[in-house]
Amino acid sequence: MYVCLCNAVTESEVREACDQGAETLSDLQDSLGVAMGCGQCAPTCCAMLEGKDAMAAIPASASTAVSGSVIRRA
Repeated sequence: MYVCLCNAVTESEVREACDQGAETLSDLQDSLGVAMGCGQCAPTCCAMLEGKDAMAAIPASASTAVSGSVIRRA
């Protein structure tokens, strides 16, 4: 699943960065470039840094985007 559509960053890439030591959104921005465009992925990335599942971390307001295939499985 894509977490950051601006930079085509997937959930697995965010998880891998977290496994390799990323602890802050700034760490993810430096390593993957997330939240550097529109910023819509920042809440999801922050939740993933806290160990939450990406889908659970997607705000309810984004559910329309999910059902509209804006957020896709990789």
